[in-house]
Amino acid sequence: MKVMLSTRDPGFEAAFRALLAAKRESAADVHAAVATIIENVVRRGDDALIDYTRRFDGVGLSARDLRLTKEQIMARMPHNLKTLEHLLEANGKDFRLTEPIVPRAFRERMRQTACARFKTVLGPGSDGYHEDHVHLDLAERHNDYRMCQWDVREPGQAVDIPLPRPRPFEAAAGDQKP
Repeated sequence: MKVMLSTRDPGFEAAFRALLAAKRESAADVHAAVATIIENVVRRGDDALIDYTRRFDGVGLSARDLRLTKEQIMARMPHNLKTLEHLLEANGKDFRLTEPIVPRAFRERMRQTACARFKTVLGPGSDGYHEDHVHLDLAERHNDYRMCQWDVREPGQAVDIPLPRPRPFEAAAGDQKP
């Protein structure tokens, strides 16, 4: 619901305090709304994207407006991503950033970039759950704490993968789930 307030209105201060005190959406409300939008975009594709852009942004688009040529995309793509696209095209295969076949310098740069941008980066070497992918998280931490655990490995490098700690119910029940 849109609320219009003007500092010139006699009851502005009280209305503004009431607005600040009003209940906002809960995480569950937001999650449900986002899930519905994503589900609709997956099901209806461009038509849903066009409808949501009109509804939320007030911009009228057509399907043609959503199409970009490879040249338009490449012109706006950061240099390091152009390197990734070249790598993928040259080999005709998709790679995970954790695979040693991806050039080490590229993996190191991706690690540096991820660790500079995200509060939590977990990849190979962090624990047994992240050996084949990288987990990125922007959640705020106490005292702006950051965690960057991603070992960039050489092909064939012997690895001692740390096993995750048992979950409390597994440890208590001897690996028997409730």
